Amino acid sequence: MIRFTLVISCLALTACGAEKEKAPTGQVVARIAGAEITAAELRLETPSLPDDPVAVREIQQQALEGLISRKILAAYAQSEGMDKTPEAAMVLSRARDLALMQLVRSALSKNVPNVSDDEVAAYVTAHPASFAQRKLLTVDQFILPPVSTSIAKQLAAYQSLQQVKDLLERSGIKYVRSAAIMDTLSLEPEVAATTAGLKEGALLMTPGGDGGFVMSQITAIRAEPLEDAAALQAARFILTNQRSTTQVRNALNTIVKRERAKVMVNPAFVTKTGQATTAEPGPAKGDAR
Repeated sequence: MIRFTLVISCLALTACGAEKEKAPTGQVVARIAGAEITAAELRLETPSLPDDPVAVREIQQQALEGLISRKILAAYAQSEGMDKTPEAAMVLSRARDLALMQLVRSALSKNVPNVSDDEVAAYVTAHPASFAQRKLLTVDQFILPPVSTSIAKQLAAYQSLQQVKDLLERSGIKYVRSAAIMDTLSLEPEVAATTAGLKEGALLMTPGGDGGFVMSQITAIRAEPLEDAAALQAARFILTNQRSTTQVRNALNTIVKRERAKVMVNPAFVTKTGQATTAEPGPAKGDAR
């Protein structure tokens, strides 16, 4: 059994069996099976916090409970020897690689050049559908997985979700039906611009996650202009994020391109185009499969 002591603010000492442990103090937030959770670890779980002290305490409490649960389950996995299997070694290695890659991204995203006031103003002027003519669109949606080019062309020509539904069901394509409010500010500017003349009942096709699509039929439209200081603030955020994303992507591509030439790949995992593939290779000479 894993025993742990948790202290947040003024929680009293916790007794474990007949033996009482002293509550953590200072920068130690909690103690689990002899291991400590520090304030720094808790801050890492909550990188962005609101100004409201009450909300901050609630967010930190939830984050701490999640962190404690994670630590308990990790300790349990170790106590059961689950971390000693070959599969565990691969999973842990992958997790470490992803964490290191995120550290690289974070490092590369620093020192992004500031966006000038002129750039911000020009962006607002160039994209009225996102700012001065901003709209909130209430929509019914079909969320689709990646589909073939021919299916995508048919979807783009349709005028109603019923047509979309009929095609998907005929083609055996699974989808998720949902409802949402689309903010033209959060759409790509080119997509937002296409909504300018749309009316209720119009069908909108936008990119979805993992290469799929979202088919949205507009059921209501509400104008919500974003102007003056609010528009400039939003535009600055968008441009800064775009600049950071571009800077990180270019730097990552440079690193990968420089090192990729040194990598040797099993020919069985290389396609005709020279790209590595995830397909399982066939048996090598001498293999008895």
